[in-house]
Order: sequence, then structure tokens, then C-alpha cells
Amino acid sequence: NIIFFSLLIIFILLSFAQNTNKKPMSLEIIFKNNEYQYIKTKEVYDKIKMSLEKEKSGCCPKDINTRLLEDSIETLSYVKNAEVYLSLDKLKILIQQETPFIRTMVNGDTCFFTEDSVKLNLANGKLPKVLFFIDDISLQSWEETVYLANYVYHNGFLDSIISKVSHNQGSDYILYSDLFDFKINIGSVNKLEEKLEKIKLFFKTISKEKRLNNDNILMKELNVAYDNQIICVN
Repeated sequence: NIIFFSLLIIFILLSFAQNTNKKPMSLEIIFKNNEYQYIKTKEVYDKIKMSLEKEKSGCCPKDINTRLLEDSIETLSYVKNAEVYLSLDKLKILIQQETPFIRTMVNGDTCFFTEDSVKLNLANGKLPKVLFFIDDISLQSWEETVYLANYVYHNGFLDSIISKVSHNQGSDYILYSDLFDFKINIGSVNKLEEKLEKIKLFFKTISKEKRLNNDNILMKELNVAYDNQIICVN
């Protein structure tokens, strides 16, 4: 479930037409998904001001072309969608930001990307809780990356235990958790349903033996890459 956060900022948009007695119109900017804000509010304000000046529409609502203003705001980086609403004395802007999908490495630096591979730079320094793909992701493996990440996100069990993924070109996909020390080797992204059932079976067995939080689990890897096999590597 996506929880939408609203950030309400009121600006007074002064009239662009000089020597008039028009009442200034208020500007309301709302970020729908504001938990991790990439867009600086001033950038949006400046874009709106520039657009209205270009249209020579001033503050008169009847002179503002909402469609053109939406298109203009959507040219800003990280804006996925913009909606403009007009009343007699208010210009209301609803902005949907691009959503972080995964975190990964690019030339040794940690970066966030959307599902459509748009790179995001955090404006407020917070770190979204998304899968961290430890290795550089090539364009060739992006489709697999998206497939695996979506599979984890949409599976409550995996989403609750998996935090990191490793995959060097030509190698197996390795899943890591912050809850236990051993890694989970799933091989390729094929037959994920079968592999998930084997992972669940392993944890169910461990849970019955009450060993999940016990230091007696001396293993380095759980391998479910092969058909009809669950391999524990010490």
C-alpha cells in the first residue's frame, strides 16, 4: 500500500501585471508522496512564475491555461505527474513525485532509481526502505532486476526478511537479510515460486526446531537454485 503524504505550502503569488488593483492570488503546492522529497519547492514556484510570465496571464484565473501549466511543471526532474486546480482566489498544484524503487551502485556510488530507471537524488537526506542491489546493474540485467524486486515487494514473506541482493554479471542472484547471517542463493530469476516454497519450507523446519535465533545455525548459505533440492552450505 502506498501511503500518500501531503506537504502544504502557501505562497502569496504577487501580480505580474504592474499598475493594476488586482487582488493577489494564493498558491498552494501539495506533494502527494512527500516522505522522501526530491523536488525543491522553490524549483516548482520558479517554474510556475516563469510559466505565468510567459503566458502573460498574471493572477487572473480566467487567463491561466491549466493544461499548459501542468505540462510545464512536469518538465521538472522527478515530477511524475502534476495537476492544477483553479478557484477565484487560489491556484492549487498537486504534484506526484517519482517513486524510489531500488538502491544500487553506480561507479562505486550509492544511487536510487525508479522502476523506469530514472536516477533520483534525495533532497532531504532520508533513505527510503527499498531493496539494495549491491553490485552495479547493467542495462542488460535491468529487466531481471525489476522482475525480482517486484516479486520480493509483492510477497509479504520475502519483503519482511530480504534487504539486499547481489548479482555479478553471469553469476547467481544472492539474497541477504538483516535478520540472519547466512545468504540465500536463488540462482537465476526463473521458477521463483518453486524457490520461494523451498525457502519457506526451510524456515518452517528451523522454526519448529526453535533454532532461528540460535547460534547453533552454523551455515553460510542456503541454496535453492536447483530443482527439488535445498542445500545448506557450511
